Amino acid sequence: WMKSAGWVETEEEAAAIAERATTNSNPHVKERSPHLVIDIGEGWGSVRQAVQDMPEQVDSIGVDRRGFTYTGTKKGTIIAAVVHDLNEENSRGVLQAIARKASRSTKKWTLVWASPECASLSIANAINQPTGSAHGRWAQSEANKQRASHQRLEEEAEILLDAEMAVESLLTALEAEPKIKFALENPATSDLWDQPAVRAARDRNPTWRIVKVDQCAYGR
Repeated sequence: WMKSAGWVETEEEAAAIAERATTNSNPHVKERSPHLVIDIGEGWGSVRQAVQDMPEQVDSIGVDRRGFTYTGTKKGTIIAAVVHDLNEENSRGVLQAIARKASRSTKKWTLVWASPECASLSIANAINQPTGSAHGRWAQSEANKQRASHQRLEEEAEILLDAEMAVESLLTALEAEPKIKFALENPATSDLWDQPAVRAARDRNPTWRIVKVDQCAYGR
């Protein structure tokens, strides 16, 4: 091609140019780590920060439906590498859709760390009922209804349904990829664990297990 384009007169010259180009570019080519964590629901980027501190090199790809999260002055704005909504229509499944957007086959993934939205599933919403600002199932309580507008109650019902469907979509995708190791994170008292889809998935997959840990170490 170089010869036909008039760049060189012989194939030997072309080979020498190609070799020099390869040598010069090698220092700028970043080697991919053999380990890759897909962080679904990246949020504040705590998973990425954790894997960066590991002795062995581990890459991470953050996935978030909003595309960005503002964490305040300490960390600033975190931009997700992949923008994807778990409820986004896709015939091949959530994980395959993310793999395509990330240009990294699921066969190359070491771990999926999934953190579905928990605001509408948190038991902490119980204290918000007197102000009419509770989310999730707590929004439908009589105490909350007395102070919340009809429009807001409809919006909260839609948000809760969206959250439940997202979890079900994720579980379906994980079941379809049994070789992928994963962790599904949510507060121990979250309503997520009582969702019919979660209970059914656990019954179908006896090797799945729930581990309760204490993550309350703010700033460390």
